[in-house]
Amino acid sequence: MNRERKAEFNKAIILNAAEELFQQKGFDNTRIDEIAEKAEISKATIYSYFNCKEELLDRLLHKALQNIIEQIKNCLNEKLGNGEYFRKICNIFVNFYKTNQVCFQRMLQPLDANYQGPTSLLYEQIAQDTHEINALLYNAMKKYNVTKFFQGDNPDKGTFLMWTTVIGTILISERKAGFIKMMYGISAEEFREFSFRQLYEASVVEK
Repeated sequence: MNRERKAEFNKAIILNAAEELFQQKGFDNTRIDEIAEKAEISKATIYSYFNCKEELLDRLLHKALQNIIEQIKNCLNEKLGNGEYFRKICNIFVNFYKTNQVCFQRMLQPLDANYQGPTSLLYEQIAQDTHEINALLYNAMKKYNVTKFFQGDNPDKGTFLMWTTVIGTILISERKAGFIKMMYGISAEEFREFSFRQLYEASVVEK
């Protein structure tokens, strides 16, 4: 194995170990020493590839956002009804929360770490990811006439409002699942389905 391939192999092992531990223990409770032990690699080797633990998380976030982009693209290539497409895209974000809560939470935080050198490109990549996701969602909403939120001269605001509402619904349904069950007699999943349906019906423009 040449040096370049070995470096990529080591990075993948480190990121896989970090992802597993972040999911098991949480980001704050995971130490670089534990990642090194899990990856069966030295701590010094980790720091030869990554500046800090925060960079590991943001590398994983970049990978997760790329995956979301591909899922949305695939969804838009399917032949679905308007409401069905909307529900399916909402569920992409539900699945993201359920399978990768650490990156989901990181997605909601400000990206303010001060990386130097080659890793300074990481923030640009994450910013590009979010812009691409926003553009895909905007085009999808326009295609399927979910445009009531597009009033005024800046439809991007409407897109942002729509999908922050979806994200908020996901968080509330999971964190308040017991309360929702007690008050309304429905599961978190049923509450999400109801909320997404109401959101769609309030936003679609019939033609």
